[in-house]
Amino acid sequence: MAFFYNRGLRRINGGLTKKVDWSSIDIPSSDVLLSNAFIWDSDSLLFRKGAVLIQNGIIQPIESNRVTSSDIQMIDAQGQYLIPGLIDYHIHLFESPNDLLLYLANGITQVREMSGTDVHLRWQLEIKSGRPGPDLYVISPRLSSFSTLEGWKAEYTQGYNNISNQKSARKSLIRYKEKGFQGVKIHSGLNLESYQAMSVLSDSLDLQMVGHLPKSITFDDLWASNQSDIAHTEELLLVFKREYEEVGKVIDADFLTYVQKRTLEIAPELLRQDISVNTNLWLIQSFVSQKFDLNNQLSQIHLQYANPGITESKKFLRNGPGWLPGVNRYRLPKNLNDQEIQKEKKYWNTYAKACERIVKTLAESKVTLIPATDANLPLSVPGFGFYDEINSLHALGIPAKDLLHWATDIPAHRMGSKTGRIEPGYKANLVLLKGNPLENIKHLNNISLVIKGKQIYERKLLDQILEMVLDSNEESRSIDIKQYTR
Repeated sequence: MAFFYNRGLRRINGGLTKKVDWSSIDIPSSDVLLSNAFIWDSDSLLFRKGAVLIQNGIIQPIESNRVTSSDIQMIDAQGQYLIPGLIDYHIHLFESPNDLLLYLANGITQVREMSGTDVHLRWQLEIKSGRPGPDLYVISPRLSSFSTLEGWKAEYTQGYNNISNQKSARKSLIRYKEKGFQGVKIHSGLNLESYQAMSVLSDSLDLQMVGHLPKSITFDDLWASNQSDIAHTEELLLVFKREYEEVGKVIDADFLTYVQKRTLEIAPELLRQDISVNTNLWLIQSFVSQKFDLNNQLSQIHLQYANPGITESKKFLRNGPGWLPGVNRYRLPKNLNDQEIQKEKKYWNTYAKACERIVKTLAESKVTLIPATDANLPLSVPGFGFYDEINSLHALGIPAKDLLHWATDIPAHRMGSKTGRIEPGYKANLVLLKGNPLENIKHLNNISLVIKGKQIYERKLLDQILEMVLDSNEESRSIDIKQYTR
């Protein structure tokens, strides 16, 4: 029984899906002079005509005596638009290495794994050594507080780390630092003592403290902490919801007004303390359709590229990552009557509108927002889901130039990596677009070329990579999804 249970866990985390043989991918590598391009300027947030010289994977100043070498590959961009590689700031790889290829094929050259494992640390090193994939920034497993029995179950089935006091917090953080994790992930159930201990320890160990806003804390606790990043917009909403439920219900007409008021009140402190917020907006907006119109929503995404083990899941784990009917993580409880269903619909519509209002208000208040997808939670397809997120943010009225800045320079800076800008000395994580994304945001994924350090991925090679992932998925699939695929 233990064998089959463990095998089931591996499958629903994508670990039994056929893996693409990445070593068989022939990736050209050379120094490059890319000329005749419109190049993104991260300071002016505009494109300027120019050229870029890349040597040994690093952007170099252009000097006339250095661009005539026969060892340099000349690429004429033909007036296309060159941007820094995009960054998805909140993803979950689980046990799905093919996703690394999906990110790369979608112009995402760096990601932040938000529930890291030793396997992800190994992939991180392999990518540094040439494995195709985005640069990985790995945050620790989720840290929460449970009773002994609940903690054992959460650790065994979902990879949590049960932290109950200052002593266990210290032990875990030191271990994560030694292993090479770049930060620690706070989860909703963490108690106040552990939260405060982790704040002190993460600062002394130079670990990012990121994640949820635990139910045990108030905003005053947040302001006094070392937490530098909030993992979802809805974390703020959940605090507002707890406050508001003392006087009313979330579906009351006044709730959205309350959300607006409270967002305006906390925005100055978020700004002063330089606490960033991951948007994760598209996922939140999709909750309504996942609960009430799942089949249609499945047909709107690139489902065929998502790991079939994850999407098919198994019913034995209620809060597993399942996507499809019957196992969908966000499905409604069974046996609701019509009145209860309508109440649920009103609640989740209000929930989405409240998060939209938070994002828009924070943006207007100049709080640091970073586009993020929570990829591999349903129905956010790794790589492809990033553009769903960008389109949702743009539909709120956020300008394309701001979105491009938020998705490149800002997250790179917060991770301390020399990427996200097209300047001498920066790593050449670059994407060449066929059209101007400032004129039409959909050009952001109209990709003709990806450069990842020394590696050069032309469109034909990117398409081959996507086909390899698709073939692996089809070979591993046990449920026919033709009715959903576009």
